Amino acid sequence: MSDETRRLVLPGREPFIVPPSATKSGYYRNPLTRELWRTAFEALHAAGRISLVGYSLPPADLVMSGMLASAIRGRDVPIEVVNPCPEGPSERLLGLGPSPNI
Repeated sequence: MSDETRRLVLPGREPFIVPPSATKSGYYRNPLTRELWRTAFEALHAAGRISLVGYSLPPADLVMSGMLASAIRGRDVPIEVVNPCPEGPSERLLGLGPSPNI
C-alpha cells in the first residue's frame, strides 16, 4: 500500500489518546494507531533534534521509551527537555542508551 493510499484509508480525523503504559498491544489493533506510531518512529529517526515538550517519559511507558531508544540508537541527536521539572525525564533519557545528547 502506498503512503498516499494509506492516508486516504486511514484518515485520522478525530483526536484520541494512547495513554502511557507498559503495553499498548490493545491499541495496535487499530490500523490508525499502527500508522501513527510508524510515522512517529520515522519522524524521530529522521530528526536532527528532538524536543520533549511537557512529556515526562514515565517509566511505565515502555513502548515510547523503546521507540525513542531505537530511533536515536547510533546517532548523536540532541534532545531538549521542556518541562517544569526536567530532572526526571532527563535521567530516564540517559538510561535509554549510550550518551544521549541532552
